[in-house]
Amino acid sequence: MSSGKKEERALMRQKLRHVTSPGSGVAIEHGSETLTATVGSVLALDGERYLLTAHHPFVGVPVGTRVSSCWFEHGEDDEMVVYLSDEIGTIEFFSSFSTSSLSNTEDFALIKLDRSAKATSRYPHRLHPPGLETIPLHTTGGMRVHHCGAESCYRKGTFTGFLYNLTFPCHNGSLAKFSCTVIEAEPAIRKRKKHPIRGPLDFCLKGDSGSVVFTRDSTPLPVGLLLGHHQPDEFAAGLLLSGYVMPMRNTLDGIFKATGRKVRFDRKGWRWKPRLRTP
Repeated sequence: MSSGKKEERALMRQKLRHVTSPGSGVAIEHGSETLTATVGSVLALDGERYLLTAHHPFVGVPVGTRVSSCWFEHGEDDEMVVYLSDEIGTIEFFSSFSTSSLSNTEDFALIKLDRSAKATSRYPHRLHPPGLETIPLHTTGGMRVHHCGAESCYRKGTFTGFLYNLTFPCHNGSLAKFSCTVIEAEPAIRKRKKHPIRGPLDFCLKGDSGSVVFTRDSTPLPVGLLLGHHQPDEFAAGLLLSGYVMPMRNTLDGIFKATGRKVRFDRKGWRWKPRLRTP
């Protein structure tokens, strides 16, 4: 594809991606870096709308920073390229997550939406939950789950039931450390007759942090907020690379501590149904 066609396609996508929804991307330009995450949910708090996402992708970013919507495209050498759209809001609340802590138990950020921003709380049809009910940890072993991330689109998996002490690097070189409340999710093997999958299969990708993981059944319930994925190394070729999820109960309790108020799903825009691209 020529550079002119790529630019034209990028501009077209920028015009089309004007509605922010769960599963879409958010980005912050921080120095020379573009920090990205996924919108996990659109929440209502005292008559205002907020986007729920993860905290650790925005380590070092102060409260009050402006946030833009974004999307991902495959560039040269099959690398993901981030495209920024309009500014849609401001970071107003962060979790108590800290890179100096050895046992973080929450990881969320709340982005206050501008009143002019176009956003819908409607999830893709396979994921739409009835409410904010949560699943207790002792029931997660073998549970089938799925999520919609800004970079990977739609991914399915299964909870192993194992809890982990998780450590992985942040964009600034510091380490994010979480206690053993983090749940491991293995990707589901997708069977393709014509085009077999080669190489490792991830449950999630880098830009998916902040997406909400749901049970995969007729009544999807939120299980947790996606943190990150297994860090691949030279021995990872051909392996299933797991993702790690912070229980939703931790997130809701953390939001209550940070704001002093309970949140609920925003009910506006539920008639709008985004198309779900399945890789």
